[in-house]
Amino acid sequence: MPSTFRGENVVFAVRDEIGEVIGFSWVVLFDPGTGLEGEVAEVYVSPEHRGRGVGEMLMQQAVRLFRERRVTLGYVWTRPDNEAAVRLYQSAGFEHNRQLVLTWYPTEQLGPT
Repeated sequence: MPSTFRGENVVFAVRDEIGEVIGFSWVVLFDPGTGLEGEVAEVYVSPEHRGRGVGEMLMQQAVRLFRERRVTLGYVWTRPDNEAAVRLYQSAGFEHNRQLVLTWYPTEQLGPT
């Protein structure tokens, strides 16, 4: 059966006055067959530029892209103890959800069987 999954990567960057990248975000758009979804897969701001609105600019661009492309579900992952990231994502309109996410990790080294 052919796969219906397709995706697109979009990277936004913020440069300082001399052209160096001081922050970037990586956004993934994909359609698993139920409508276009978007994930903010990564947001990074160099430590010396944090607290200056760079992260907010990056998140605004991600949300703008979601709106322009008519994303039906957008999300971002972080740990609850990453308070700065939680504040950033909430300021961009992301909310906690009711979904419980469980993960599986191998308990032993995987190798040839």
